[in-house]
Amino acid sequence: MRFIFILTFILNNGKKFEFIKLFRSVVFGHVNIKDEVQKTRYRNDLLIETRTLQRQRILG
Repeated sequence: MRFIFILTFILNNGKKFEFIKLFRSVVFGHVNIKDEVQKTRYRNDLLIETRTLQRQRILG
């Protein structure tokens, strides 16, 4: 699920990020804001890592 989220984020270039986050919190029922903030930070870290890896693949 997280992988799909990352792919969607990259494909949409972040435009639908808030909508997807809202949709997910509604579907999965995590409305805990502190939790969401931590998850968002974690996802952002993952995204930075994946983008770095992609750049390395393209350049390397």
